[in-house]
Amino acid sequence: MDTITVTPQQAAPIIRDCIDADQPVMLWSAPGIGKSAIVEQVTKAAGRDMFTVLAHLKEAPDLSGYLVMTECRRDEPPVMTAPADLPATTHPTPSVLFLDEINGAPQDVQGSLYQLVQFGRLNNYRLPKDCARIAAGNRTNDRGVTKPMPTPLRNRFMHLTIEADREQWLAWAMQSGPAQRAPLIYSYHHFERNGLMVFDPKSDEAAFASPRSWEALSRYMAVNASPSLAAITGTIGTGQGTAFAGFCKVAAELPPAEMVFFSPDTAPIPREPSALFAVCGNLAAACEVQHMDAIVQYLDRLPDEYSALCMDIIRAKITPAVLMHLPAFTKWAQKHKYLF
Repeated sequence: MDTITVTPQQAAPIIRDCIDADQPVMLWSAPGIGKSAIVEQVTKAAGRDMFTVLAHLKEAPDLSGYLVMTECRRDEPPVMTAPADLPATTHPTPSVLFLDEINGAPQDVQGSLYQLVQFGRLNNYRLPKDCARIAAGNRTNDRGVTKPMPTPLRNRFMHLTIEADREQWLAWAMQSGPAQRAPLIYSYHHFERNGLMVFDPKSDEAAFASPRSWEALSRYMAVNASPSLAAITGTIGTGQGTAFAGFCKVAAELPPAEMVFFSPDTAPIPREPSALFAVCGNLAAACEVQHMDAIVQYLDRLPDEYSALCMDIIRAKITPAVLMHLPAFTKWAQKHKYLF
């Protein structure tokens, strides 16, 4: 039977409900989806403090504590150190304990975590009041660092399998940086609908396309807007890297943005869809407030879907309060209001 999957946006309210219900939840996905980012966003929205334990890096004494060298006294228990990375028992505000890479931890560590997840305690340690438990890990068939999870521990969680979603990633990219840092990446994903997550667990290639690696490439392109093929493929893999490099080459051969700014009514318009997507990225990357009149004149000559794409990226660069006071933008928005 196929596993039912959810998108990051669908997972968020379920995780929030689990927090409110004091129900531990386990997130599964291929590498690079952004599980920890989802947990961080939900935790922040819930107004909670977040404590992260990288379970796969722990040994049992890290959680149960180490014996402290003290003078031995009859009828007194040995003194133990406090568990590492866990919130103080007296932590005063609601919190989330995030057990990342839990199924990559050794079996004895997973056994210790079972006590923490099931009972909220570990030997003499107690989780603070109102501390939700969330865990995450990679799927076994993704060739990640995984170990069998004990049945009692598995049975304590609600399990959610998360898959990447292109439309949601594009919306996030608009708000969180990739669209501003590397408009060509944003416009490329409007052109290439199946390039966000390309992961073959049987492949030995080190790099592959994922939401995390595309975000990494956007940060690199904020420093170097014309990355080499080696840098691109070394970040998102050979397949998508070669395709994206070709897209960037098309963009580089288009009329420069300065030509559009100087002569928006006569600057050439490409015919190929890939080139139209690329010209939108180029224009948005070069756009400043003083260019809006010329850009709107040029966009009026493009098919509406490309005009809207270019303006979407511009809206990620220029704050709405500024845009709304530009006559060219308000004219464009009025003409294309049916698109929104």
